Amino acid sequence: AMPANCIFGHKGPAALVVGDDSDDLLALLAIVNTIMFRALVELQMAFGSYEVGVIQRTPIPSQMSKKRTILAKLARRAWSLKRGFDITNETSHAFILPEPLLIRMMKFDPAKMVREFDKVQDEIEEIVFHLYGLNKEDREQIEAMEGKSSIGKPDDAAENNEDDSEATTDHSEAMLSWAVGVAFGRFDIRLATGERALPPEPEPFDPLLINSPGMLPKGDTPFKTCAGILVDDAGHADDLIARVIDVYEHISEPIPEPNKLRLKLTRDFIATHTKTYSKSRRKAPIYWQIATPSARYSVWLNVHAFTKNTLLHIQNDYVAPKLAHEQRQLDTLLGDAGPNPVAAQAKAVEIQQDFVEE
Repeated sequence: AMPANCIFGHKGPAALVVGDDSDDLLALLAIVNTIMFRALVELQMAFGSYEVGVIQRTPIPSQMSKKRTILAKLARRAWSLKRGFDITNETSHAFILPEPLLIRMMKFDPAKMVREFDKVQDEIEEIVFHLYGLNKEDREQIEAMEGKSSIGKPDDAAENNEDDSEATTDHSEAMLSWAVGVAFGRFDIRLATGERALPPEPEPFDPLLINSPGMLPKGDTPFKTCAGILVDDAGHADDLIARVIDVYEHISEPIPEPNKLRLKLTRDFIATHTKTYSKSRRKAPIYWQIATPSARYSVWLNVHAFTKNTLLHIQNDYVAPKLAHEQRQLDTLLGDAGPNPVAAQAKAVEIQQDFVEE
């Protein structure tokens, strides 16, 4: 389903229906997502490219109008279920909240959604095979040729298994990424606390919103004021780790152990974040980490809040005061150690000197 106000190109062509009846569009959407239609398309394809002529030549059942309403209803539900998997995907235009929070806020059950999607798809397949006038033997041959499988599963790991009690999913990465987004003022924590109602589902052909529903609406007050700069600096008012912990506390989620959290954010987070926000070789991380070589000190930036004065702001208001503080710490250690420091003092001085130099 292509949202209104979009532009299509020669490598991403659109199928257009004369008139403005959404039932016609949805019924067509149901048909072109079936095994039968896919088989008819692939019979014409030499190189696997869905060219305009191939789609135009593919026949649509002449009796479609008789089942238009039913197909439209099924397609609408199938679209809704598929979109449902995206509301927990941070990089999707449909994102609302991480999965654990949505489970808590509403009856969000991905496994149940997969089962319902498969049922809906099977109903569509049954109707479309009948509309094309195929008998049981023809259908079995086409299904075998296409390698019939559920296209409703969000990934290969999702199985239609009622007893999935032993399968566990680690949502900690998604939760941490969302919490960092809240700390930067990108995501809206009120959706997790109930202070802001969960947004209604749009219609399939509605124009896309500028931001996903999970983002903080423009002009609204963030969880905590942030100018787009946070630091890895315990005790600092803009310490990223402290702010992330505040997010977990505010939504009554288990709080990560601070030292482990600081290490994870310092060493692992940026790689995971960059991978999440990369597609087709385009790397587009939202948060940037500028760090010392050892990563003992980092400045975190929200690229959407970046201005021509950001680097100057970092230097004058974050790095220079931090450097002065660490230099005073070094001076104190040198003073305490004197001309003949013991091994422990000499080691402490060496570590602090290295840090100041970085």
